[in-house]
Amino acid sequence: MIRLISFFILATPLFSRAHPVSLSWAHARISENTITINFRIFAEDLVYFHHPQPDEYYNYDPSVLRSLAVRHSELVREYFFITDNEDRLKSEIVSINDQSLNQEEKINVMDLMKYEIQFKIEYTLNDTNWKRLFVYQEFGRHGIGIPSVTFLSVYANNVALVENVEVSPGHPFTLKPEPNQLNQNPSELTSSFFTISPFGVRHELTLPSSVFQNFIYQPSPDKSPFVQTTNYFKTNNLVFGNSLKLDPELKQIKTLEMNDEDSLSIIDGFIYLDIFYPADQPLNHSKITWTDYNWKFRWFDAEIMGMDSTYHYTFSRFRTDFNWKPKKQNLRIEN
Repeated sequence: MIRLISFFILATPLFSRAHPVSLSWAHARISENTITINFRIFAEDLVYFHHPQPDEYYNYDPSVLRSLAVRHSELVREYFFITDNEDRLKSEIVSINDQSLNQEEKINVMDLMKYEIQFKIEYTLNDTNWKRLFVYQEFGRHGIGIPSVTFLSVYANNVALVENVEVSPGHPFTLKPEPNQLNQNPSELTSSFFTISPFGVRHELTLPSSVFQNFIYQPSPDKSPFVQTTNYFKTNNLVFGNSLKLDPELKQIKTLEMNDEDSLSIIDGFIYLDIFYPADQPLNHSKITWTDYNWKFRWFDAEIMGMDSTYHYTFSRFRTDFNWKPKKQNLRIEN
């Protein structure tokens, strides 16, 4: 009994830490009348969504998982969908590939990520001359209790329209017939400019909407975008002047759109932020830090204009701090 309790204590946190997010991949190919998507998941999603009971050693019966894969195919069809304006495209499950689960030996909870299941889904286009489609992933409505992210790639006539764009609950992706420039790494698409003046530090930041939505701002009726964003920078973009912490003031938040919409909820545009850190006393030295790095946003390049020179600095988890002091003594500002 003691051994089983110990296993539960050890295994459960390890499983949750190994993958705190439900990850899936959708590879779509567009033909004249249809869109065919190969939707791929790990077997752990069958546990997250359907809660099968393991044995006392936290092993799962492959035959149970295979039956859940069939049930899960309908869930995928229901909550991963495409619309044309307001009309949802008709869809059907064409096939299920669960060959990785075709075994007799039970599968331990720690090994579920080694097993992939694929669903082939076919969507019928309402208009062959479509100008815009909206791809939704709404697994959050199923109440799994953890974030869910799908990486979407779309191809037409052997040309990539978009690759590995993130789609998540509440954040549909707008698909157009022409290739999308957001195929690049989010870190490469981020522009950061700091200006150090005697009166404080200004940070002008432009970053992809997907990064802004997933790590800075989550729509909430209780907190405005200004409040949420300001709180984020208070915690993750600390700025010090004369060894004192400076509080950020969000001056502007603006959507730079790649489509006709003007909303912070779209995922295929850019967000511009203007933050100012005022100083009570003229600055003689300053430290700028950035501490929030994750699987999507690992680094970013910044241009920092001091009162004496311009610097180029790459912020990352290994280079979190930039320190500024005047190069010339006569630039030192007295109170």
